Amino acid sequence: MLCSIKKAFVGLEKHRAIQIWAVMLLGVLESVVVLQSGSLVVAADVEVPPPAEPEVSPASEEATEAMAAIRIPDGWKIGLWAAEPDVANVVAFDIDRVGRVYVCETFRQNRGVTDNRGHDKTWLYADLAAKTVQDRIDYHKRLLGDAAITYMQQDDRIRRLTDTDGDGKADESVLVANG
Repeated sequence: MLCSIKKAFVGLEKHRAIQIWAVMLLGVLESVVVLQSGSLVVAADVEVPPPAEPEVSPASEEATEAMAAIRIPDGWKIGLWAAEPDVANVVAFDIDRVGRVYVCETFRQNRGVTDNRGHDKTWLYADLAAKTVQDRIDYHKRLLGDAAITYMQQDDRIRRLTDTDGDGKADESVLVANG
């Protein structure tokens, strides 16, 4: 894994590499140590379910149809650069100095990040009353019961997209970091 991560950083500007390493390091630290009720708990002592396999839609005409609804100024062109199944649920992206695109994909909407509009007032009041991360964890467990564990199964991932042949479309999609 480390070798593939190092390869991903070749050609990145120094500050971009540092930002990504910092995010990855925080993820590692989060999985190693959990602070719970003021005591130090090693992650090995916490039962965490295996990550769920993300649901990625197969290739479709959805992106092309969406582009047809976009108004662009005369003389401009719009084109599809990448879509499912090569990339999905993009929440952030960055383009390095050689044109590779790094995207963060998430699969947590309504499965780890919930929308208050889909819940009753009990949920809303508990959310508004939460002052700490532990408060939020506690009300999720209380209101979701056994289903709360599914919120721990959704991972984010970083993917690198590259147009290797210069045709204006991504033709290489590499998973750089997962989990």
